[in-house]
Amino acid sequence: MKKCAYILCFWVCLAWPAWAEDAWPTAPLFYTQDEAQRVDAALAQQGSLSNAILHLDAIMYDTDQNWVFWLNGRRWTPDAVDDRLHVLAVNKDSVQLDVSGEQITMRPHQTYWLDKKKVTEGTE
Repeated sequence: MKKCAYILCFWVCLAWPAWAEDAWPTAPLFYTQDEAQRVDAALAQQGSLSNAILHLDAIMYDTDQNWVFWLNGRRWTPDAVDDRLHVLAVNKDSVQLDVSGEQITMRPHQTYWLDKKKVTEGTE
């Protein structure tokens, strides 16, 4: 019985740090803390217009009030709100946007280059 108590105590002592909330490592296993911060910063910036491009992936249009389009992988609907980009009009062939005061019209698979203020086919 005494031997079982020692074994039980031994296992509890080994497992105790894992039960403590602050005992879990906060740094990722596969990269450094600095790299983790850079990844987090890149992900936070991914949704911003400073990416220099807007790519219209696809449009699904039914009516003026029932449509969906994907811009840079983000799904936009009639009730979507963004302070940097405003949807002016959507039809079955194109999307008209106001991007930082500049009005542009894009068709699916087109890219708008913010720095060049130019719409091109594809991503090139």
